[in-house]
Amino acid sequence: MSMLPDIPQVITTGNAQDVLGNSHLRKVLCYAKHPLSSLLFNSETLWFTNQKGAIGFFQDKNLHMCVGGILAPDEERAALLQLFLNFTREKRAFPVFLHGDESDFVLLKNNGFSVNQLGASYSLSLNGYSMTGKRFQQLRNKISKSRRAGISVREISSQEEYYRLKPQLEQINQLWLKEKHAKALKKLVIDFNTVEVNSGEHRVYIATRGEQIQAYIVYSYTWGETSGWFHNLSRKKPDIPDGTMQFINETAINDFLGEGTVSYLHLGFTPLVEFGEERNFNDSAIFHKIAKWLSSKGGIVYPAASQRQYKMSWRPSLIEPEYIAFPKGKAMKALWSTLRTTNSI
Repeated sequence: MSMLPDIPQVITTGNAQDVLGNSHLRKVLCYAKHPLSSLLFNSETLWFTNQKGAIGFFQDKNLHMCVGGILAPDEERAALLQLFLNFTREKRAFPVFLHGDESDFVLLKNNGFSVNQLGASYSLSLNGYSMTGKRFQQLRNKISKSRRAGISVREISSQEEYYRLKPQLEQINQLWLKEKHAKALKKLVIDFNTVEVNSGEHRVYIATRGEQIQAYIVYSYTWGETSGWFHNLSRKKPDIPDGTMQFINETAINDFLGEGTVSYLHLGFTPLVEFGEERNFNDSAIFHKIAKWLSSKGGIVYPAASQRQYKMSWRPSLIEPEYIAFPKGKAMKALWSTLRTTNSI
């Protein structure tokens, strides 16, 4: 790729190969500090770029939902952010920032944004990780139960096999959504059509009974300071044996440990949990009040309690607050726009 001109550009990518095939974007990924930066491999990702870095975002009407943080060297991040904010003002766009590093939100706060806690993310350090001992007894019992019920787990080995099995996976998606009475989430989970097993950016593990797939988990590679695998998307048929999802994840963890090439498994973001830490940003009182109310009601927007229980069962070594940043005085617009764009409501 030739040197970028001095003036910023906006480019569009549709999958991991588009991003990794662009030498500038591949370079700036090394500045990613948040495990969910892998969401930038989704379709219809826009990148605001200059020679020093990039900010990835999704657009829905006038909402510019930025994900993954300000990807630039530390000394260039403030200037890149200022260029991006000038760009959004010229476009009369409404910028919202999610899934960035805490230092990103400090910078945004210094640029006049309100920053509030939205939930938390959970990660396992794989260095020395083991599921032995009493504290994992219940988890091991669940996994044993699924084995006794005839469940087997394996990894899809190629893109060709993925395409061959994709109709079964899509059927599971539909059954899962019907059971949950939910719409398919957008933007904040992997776009199912961008999964690329051969790229090295995705791995898909399936649970089978006989010839039929019962459940699956898609893992995405994460770049940056805590590189590893992100437990991205999991779906299952109704009434599958208890412990099946845990069996899949245990199999993947054992593979990751055996390969010894990554240090983290990121279990991902859960909204509306882990409130109460005084050190956390909560600039907008109305946003904080609504988020706490939704948290107390559980399941109105998202099954946060069950997701948290699943993630905590793996004994995560890192539990980090997740924030949202939005223009001051726009708390309700930020919350509504984000929920609408991601199909959460």
